[in-house]
Amino acid sequence: MKILCPTDLSHHSKIALEYAIHMANDFKAELHIVCAYEVIKRTGSLIDLEDVVRKNTEEDLAKLLSGVAPLIVSDYLPISKVLNGPAVDAILNYAR
Repeated sequence: MKILCPTDLSHHSKIALEYAIHMANDFKAELHIVCAYEVIKRTGSLIDLEDVVRKNTEEDLAKLLSGVAPLIVSDYLPISKVLNGPAVDAILNYAR
């Protein structure tokens, strides 16, 4: 069994993540935690923000996961991934 838990790194999504962790523990399921970001590209921009946003999102996701790590008691470690693109599209593509 696999469980997909998207997060926007908010307080409410942390609660959903905690619930997903408990379900993964109970069912010995593989837990996938994904977070999507999107950087709108504009012509004439002097800097490329994509690398900065990706790095910040990865750091924020790692911080969130370290906060809930004590809840993980199954043998399966969660798989976490930062996705690039509109959240709905990125999450659905990952799920496929």
